[in-house]
Amino acid sequence: MPYCPKCDMEFIKGVTVCSDCGGPLFESKEEALAMQKAALEEAPDALMQEDMNSEASGEASGAMPKAEKPVRPPAAYVKKSQKYEDRKSSASAFLLVGGAITVFAVLCWAGIFDMPMAGFSKYLIQGTLTVMGIGCLVIAILTFRSAKGMASEIEEEEKQTEELISWFLSAYRREDIDGRLDADFSDLGEDERNLKRFELISDLLITSKDLPNQSYVDALCEDIYSKLFDE
Repeated sequence: MPYCPKCDMEFIKGVTVCSDCGGPLFESKEEALAMQKAALEEAPDALMQEDMNSEASGEASGAMPKAEKPVRPPAAYVKKSQKYEDRKSSASAFLLVGGAITVFAVLCWAGIFDMPMAGFSKYLIQGTLTVMGIGCLVIAILTFRSAKGMASEIEEEEKQTEELISWFLSAYRREDIDGRLDADFSDLGEDERNLKRFELISDLLITSKDLPNQSYVDALCEDIYSKLFDE
């Protein structure tokens, strides 16, 4: 089975690129291990010398060994409908705050509310409040417009999601998924089987529909998995 040595993951036949790191796959895990072993046997002295030089350099400078860069987990997919609601909430908050500040500034300029200061400081504070209020109102208007422009995108995304899920459920059944796993793996535990099911669904979506957004694929996999195995 195609194998990614970087992610230590196996894929179904026909997959040539790792869905996690994007790297090329070996034809099998045995082939990847054999090539790694051959590479180490070809230049063991160079590797040892490089390690010795690195250690000597670190000891001489007194520097601490460089920590490995943490791997950032993939971002969760946020639906456009959720983004729409978030923008509407933000716009409402800016509208409320901007309206309150603007009304207060108008009352100050009209003399209905007298600021406890005089001269230049009074006008500076009132001017600042006016600018802040108008600025919040402008941001609210722009955010409302941005949210309104997402209405058509929400409909397109929901339609695409529904079509992809319907296609998958019509093309593959629960027995098809487990049958492929049983053909490629033996003695899978329950947790391992659940993980392999998820990976297989993801691979089938990517290879069949050429979906570039991995977080979107993961969201689809969760919906499909729940319909196939949780119902």
